[in-house]
Amino acid sequence: MLIDFDIDDEGRIHNVQYLGGCNGNLQGIGRLVEGMDCREVRDKRKASDADTKTPAAPTNWHTP
Repeated sequence: MLIDFDIDDEGRIHNVQYLGGCNGNLQGIGRLVEGMDCREVRDKRKASDADTKTPAAPTNWHTP
């Protein structure tokens, strides 16, 4: 996936476009970050990454 966007002189994100990925979800994300400060978006992404790091599920399944 490729993400293309502009950052204005005040550090705000504009014109987010994606190549590849799930079109519906990515359009929503693009609209949510439109006009946001790029540092705020970066910090939210880092926090989100930390929240989703869960221990791996066991892969050792026993069948009768």
